Amino acid sequence: MVQFSNRNTYKYFNNKFKPCSKIYFFGDSNNQDLILHYDFYKDLWSKKEVPKNLVLQSYSVAIGLNDGCILITGGLNSSFTNVSGQVYMYNTDNETCTEKASLMQSRYTHSLAHQSNYVYAIGGRSINGVLDLCERYSINLNRWEKIAKLNQKRCTSPAVVFEDSYIYVFGGYEGSGRIDTIEQYDVTNDHWTVLPIKFPLSIEAETATLISANEVVILGGHDNSAGTKDAMILNMETLQFIKLAPMPFARFLHSACYFNNHIYVFGGVDNCSCQKMNVNDYQWTPVASYKDFINYNLQTFSSSSV
Repeated sequence: MVQFSNRNTYKYFNNKFKPCSKIYFFGDSNNQDLILHYDFYKDLWSKKEVPKNLVLQSYSVAIGLNDGCILITGGLNSSFTNVSGQVYMYNTDNETCTEKASLMQSRYTHSLAHQSNYVYAIGGRSINGVLDLCERYSINLNRWEKIAKLNQKRCTSPAVVFEDSYIYVFGGYEGSGRIDTIEQYDVTNDHWTVLPIKFPLSIEAETATLISANEVVILGGHDNSAGTKDAMILNMETLQFIKLAPMPFARFLHSACYFNNHIYVFGGVDNCSCQKMNVNDYQWTPVASYKDFINYNLQTFSSSSV
């Protein structure tokens, strides 16, 4: 099997991007008193207090910022009757929360991408269905503004930033089925392009994780019948896919994070198991489970590493 990575690639990637050391899971509309914290160094889970002004919703989407704070956006209430536009900034240092400017379009199951001093909210669902609408948040100005629409409506599709100039979204759900298209957003020109290549399968709710300057590992997801164990690597320069050894369990609506040459996966499976994959030999090994705190697949929780 051809491998694109080498030591220089990993050195470049690790020097350019701030590594994470912990991941937070924020409860849903039925678990509004729960924040879970996982320490990558200690392989240890703990529970955090929920700030009184933080209202947790199902299918919110969160993203970590460079200062260690986490932006939590949107969500859906427990009766599925109201979509939130609320935005919160959670400070992981002092475990406090500040409410920020609301989304222009209330949404859930959307994608978030952090580029420069902006956070991009892409697609998702509203009370009326799947969205093609996108907007971006100025961290400095605490303000949202509209950006170009997607070419295809989609939700539950992961996003990654490439070369600090492009945002890619992969697959997703468009209202009547899963899709296999990939769109590229040009940050400078405010323009979405559908790429000529397609996913090997139509899928939503997978994860896409950068492991080097030009490689993305894509894990799991839900095709038109069930969750999958699929694992593949996409080279962002050659736009070629390579299939990897499958995950131990099928997962969708899970979370993935890159730490110390491993990709960790959490949630998305009913047995609450968690694993990590070595990106050098693609072998899977177990890590600690969160099951002592909640016996649930976390599919409706938001999460972010910092």
